[in-house]
Amino acid sequence: VEIKGEIPLQALVEKLQKEYGADVVRLFPAGDDKISVFDKIDVEKLNWKIELSAGKVVIQPEAVYSAWPQLRTAAQMLGRLPDGPAKKNFEAQITAAANSLQRVKDTFKGRFEGPASQAYIAAARPSDEHKEKQDYFDRVQLKRKYVALQAHVNNKSGEDAELPVIRYSFKQ
Repeated sequence: VEIKGEIPLQALVEKLQKEYGADVVRLFPAGDDKISVFDKIDVEKLNWKIELSAGKVVIQPEAVYSAWPQLRTAAQMLGRLPDGPAKKNFEAQITAAANSLQRVKDTFKGRFEGPASQAYIAAARPSDEHKEKQDYFDRVQLKRKYVALQAHVNNKSGEDAELPVIRYSFKQ
């Protein structure tokens, strides 16, 4: 599979889905599925909601609790407790989770709508703790004209399917 030209990550995912009739679940550097350039759950998180206003909590959908399990208890306790330090503690937990979700949404949205090569760099570049590896990655990336990606996909029946390695040529 070859894709030529720099395009947003969202367009890359849509192109793969349209051309191969598959639902892209994850995109990752070829040979390294521990790193995720794209994960479908992040698209779903854009519609997640954690809100607290006037003492009422709105948490949707149920999947939110898998990321923040403490919210279930916090939401239940909020309605039962009188005003005071204990109630404030649960409100703070809900607010912290809401802020965390917003950061996740903002980070993913920027990556998803931006150039796919930048999404690759954001995902694959070694952390600041590994300065030598970072420097090497940066030198290689400067000269690189393409990246090799692999995808976890589902076919129309919802079964796991495979695509060949994707050569994403973002430079001419």
